[in-house]
Amino acid sequence: MRVGVELARTGAESGRDLLSGRGAADSELGVEVVDRLPNRHGTILRRENGAMTSCREVEQAAPALTAALEGRFAAHKHALLATLRRDGSPRVSGIETSFRNGELWLAMMPDSRKAADLRRDPRFALHAAPIDLDLVDGDAKLDGRAIEVTDPAELERFVAGHDQAPPPSGVGLFRAELTGASLTRVEGDWLVIDSWREGEGTRQRRRQ
Repeated sequence: MRVGVELARTGAESGRDLLSGRGAADSELGVEVVDRLPNRHGTILRRENGAMTSCREVEQAAPALTAALEGRFAAHKHALLATLRRDGSPRVSGIETSFRNGELWLAMMPDSRKAADLRRDPRFALHAAPIDLDLVDGDAKLDGRAIEVTDPAELERFVAGHDQAPPPSGVGLFRAELTGASLTRVEGDWLVIDSWREGEGTRQRRRQ
């Protein structure tokens, strides 16, 4: 089976944007992509330097940071989701997030552009879009890969626990596996950044 990395280039919309020979050597991308299959979401493979972690595991490793991050996303309804278009350029979309049972869930219309992006390339970044201009409570960001939920029973459980009825088009549901998280806040004259990254654990940086 041919192996390669999906690269951004002109004409990528034709679907022939898969170039072979760089997958194993490209450490910056952190993913390998096999030839496109009907279930494109399954084409992103884990690598030793690209492991993924559930929110529950992050909470066990960094409980205080996780609690602060969840608090920022719960503070208001809308967050910002960054995904990758077919040509590799970024797309930013509004989204509502849900933390339940130790997992982060991303729900959207199943035929939305962002859903199509995640099925093709599951990498994402999520921003809590703070309305606190002074960042006293922090600016929360997460990144990782989104795993689409296709099991009807799991979809039904999610919808049943939601406070709004799903739209007629249904729900496109993804479970987030995290590779990084950060909370940036202001303490006096200091900018304080608490972060977690897979394989590195937690750290705090202070800048002035």
